[in-house]
Amino acid sequence: MPAYTPQGLFPPHTLLGGGRVPAQVMLGIAAQESNMWQASRNALPGVTGNPLIGNYYGLEIYNAGTADDWDVHWDKADCGYGVTQLTDGMRLAGHPKPGEVLLPYDSQRAVALDFAANVAAGLRVLQDKWNQTRSASLIINDGNPAGLENWFYALWAYNSGLHPNLGTGEPWGLGWGNNPANPRYRPDRRPFLEDSYADAAKPQFWPYQEKVLGFAGHPPNLLEGPDTFVAGFRAAWWSTVEDREKVKPPVNLFCDASNDCHPGELHTPDDPDVVGEPAGPCAHRNAAGKYDLVCWFHKSVNWKGSSQLGNEVLRFDPGYAYQDDATTYLPKCDLTGLPTGSLVIDDVPGGTPPVRAGCTNSWTNSGTFGLSFATDSVGNLPSKVDFHQIGGGFGGHFWFAHTWAPGDLGGKMKVAGTWTLNQAVTGWARVMVHIPDHGAHTRQATYEIDLGQGFGAGKKRVVLQRVQSNQWVSLGVFKFTGTPKVRLTNDAYDGTGDEDVAWDAIAIQKLTAKPRHQVVSLGDSYSSGEGVSSSNGSDYYRETDYKQIVNDEVRYQDVCHRSRSAWSRLAKFSDSTSSIGSRSDGWDPNLDYQFLACSGAQTEQLLPGYTVPAGQPLPTNAWGEAAEYHSGEMSQLDRGFLDENTTLVTLSIGGNDARFANVLQFCFLNSFNCDTDTYPGDTKPLAAQVKADIEGPVKQSIKTVLREIHKKAPSAQIMLMGYPKLFEDTGPLCMPEISDGERKWLNNTAMLLASVMGLATTEASSEGIPTYFGDPTFAFSGHGVCAQTEEIHRVVYTLTPGENGELLDELPESWNKYGISQQSFHPNLGGSNRYASVMNHVVVDFMGL
Repeated sequence: MPAYTPQGLFPPHTLLGGGRVPAQVMLGIAAQESNMWQASRNALPGVTGNPLIGNYYGLEIYNAGTADDWDVHWDKADCGYGVTQLTDGMRLAGHPKPGEVLLPYDSQRAVALDFAANVAAGLRVLQDKWNQTRSASLIINDGNPAGLENWFYALWAYNSGLHPNLGTGEPWGLGWGNNPANPRYRPDRRPFLEDSYADAAKPQFWPYQEKVLGFAGHPPNLLEGPDTFVAGFRAAWWSTVEDREKVKPPVNLFCDASNDCHPGELHTPDDPDVVGEPAGPCAHRNAAGKYDLVCWFHKSVNWKGSSQLGNEVLRFDPGYAYQDDATTYLPKCDLTGLPTGSLVIDDVPGGTPPVRAGCTNSWTNSGTFGLSFATDSVGNLPSKVDFHQIGGGFGGHFWFAHTWAPGDLGGKMKVAGTWTLNQAVTGWARVMVHIPDHGAHTRQATYEIDLGQGFGAGKKRVVLQRVQSNQWVSLGVFKFTGTPKVRLTNDAYDGTGDEDVAWDAIAIQKLTAKPRHQVVSLGDSYSSGEGVSSSNGSDYYRETDYKQIVNDEVRYQDVCHRSRSAWSRLAKFSDSTSSIGSRSDGWDPNLDYQFLACSGAQTEQLLPGYTVPAGQPLPTNAWGEAAEYHSGEMSQLDRGFLDENTTLVTLSIGGNDARFANVLQFCFLNSFNCDTDTYPGDTKPLAAQVKADIEGPVKQSIKTVLREIHKKAPSAQIMLMGYPKLFEDTGPLCMPEISDGERKWLNNTAMLLASVMGLATTEASSEGIPTYFGDPTFAFSGHGVCAQTEEIHRVVYTLTPGENGELLDELPESWNKYGISQQSFHPNLGGSNRYASVMNHVVVDFMGL
């Protein structure tokens, strides 16, 4: 743009009678109009995004129903831009409304893109409204512009205009819509925000000018940076609280015979233009005798003395140094983190200059990115209403929308983005996707990979996007026979229009051959690495240890607790001295490793659900429980990572089916002879019930999982890892909550489960499923709870960020009342290394890997 200064484009107008606009009046307008935003609400502070436009699509979001909230009504579109929601002059050249003078194009751009220019332009509008009302002899109180309440008429006109006096005797003045006597507003209302910021959630119950003055005295609490809230501005001041409360004038101050308004009377509007408005004191009738709400007020009034008026507070005196722009959520502007030679396809065309300062294109765009949008029944694009761009992620730009369940809202919200490589690939290649550090939340982002024969013949991978950092995530290694394509939509089975799905960049790494090892780690907490972290959970992948609280309730939560030091990552294959995890992190061309295990998982959380053909029953465990979400994640076998190329599957499963966490808490909190007591809801003593469960439905459920894994990955060998004895058999009693008898029984129960798991692998092998059992009993001998060197946690009372101390699937309520973490009675780092040694022994000595 050509160089400019904000007040050079929009010089201020002189106020009639002198003076100037108090700071908190203008700031109150900014708070009411836009929440003090220049950019879209989807752009966090310090991040670029689209300009804020009032109601670009003409949505009807304030009516009683919600079914039409996404319907596009171009005839009702609002062109209000930015902080002050400036509308006049902002329409497209050639399309003004009657009487509108359009701003020059560069001035329009400044209003849309520069908050300072927007405020300068909005200030002029407010100054004009002061001058218009003052010229019409409409004066509040003593008329001194330094008093905040004296702007009541100018604010009224700012929002709804001033009907001029035509000198014909017809009604004129300020419109009925914002008259405090309008029955839209409760007559006994308190001043806006005086008692609670909850008023801002229902602003329709106050006239515009009362809201602005309410914000002037009670600034909004706004996000300044990541998780940092501050007051939007310094509050105005009054001599007393009583004076501040009287910022709201008497309800009927603007209702008298002069504007045909009669307090206490009820007249039902019946003019066609106002039918449906509530009955109230406005008695004006049009020429047809219809009540038309033309009770326009045009008199000076007084309800406060000079000493009772509100006063401004200046935070920045003239000449104060300009405050630098914030820079948060910095984009990723290089290829670090990618394997050498990767081909990158960004989400914008090659050569597009990044918007974020300091970000340059240091790569070659090796393909194209295209978007498609669903339409509604009349050809409009509601899918675009919920589609946004943000100046973050790879290259300083990504797109995002919110997730919806497939077919929800008639499918009209669906957005699909497709990356296409600019060359064919014949052979093996790794596909990686870039996830931005914000604006990406869904745990069910389904990427489709076209291997060269169409998406229908390709692969699908379901990824968690809430990684909370700019990073590359592998979708896996595939054999291509044509031009690679990757497609992502905003479909998600748990989609409700709330969580974000992001389209950023992808990268493709060509390989010279199929990797020798293609590994998928499944299972429960003993596979996820529960407990293998510092006390604050910092070793867990962030997308597997978080919670989001909305209105004091946990809305989104994942406590799968996948650890970077889980045993399947610490183990090694015979062809390298490096661990599987370090090889995976370094993009080893001979390895593809995918980590899906989730703390608390039972067998049904592994079983495939949505992959079952329509009309067929979902696979279930032996209790008849079908596959379901766990921590918001799809069934582990439904995430698509197991296929005909998988060479090894590792897992531990069955402990949660055997109710081991429930049994532990029962013994820990309720009894000194838990094995002979009866667990609530059971019909047998606990020892007998658990034994029957393990030998019956638990064993059958494990075998069901092994069969389903083999169906998905017929060429893979499977390693089922067992569970250790938790306590040392000998030694002094070190936990008074657990008696010697209970400790021995719990250990014997672990041994029983191990023998049943071993038997399940033997029976699976006899069915042609190459399955091996890893027994950690010997490895943990002398290292359980109460040993001299404990490598299994005792009770852990420190909760990780994802835990909330309330009822979780994996911890009964009685545990959480004591603030007990689900990390309790799980291996620590030493224990994870012992598990890794067991895996090393099985995969090298028995599987030949």
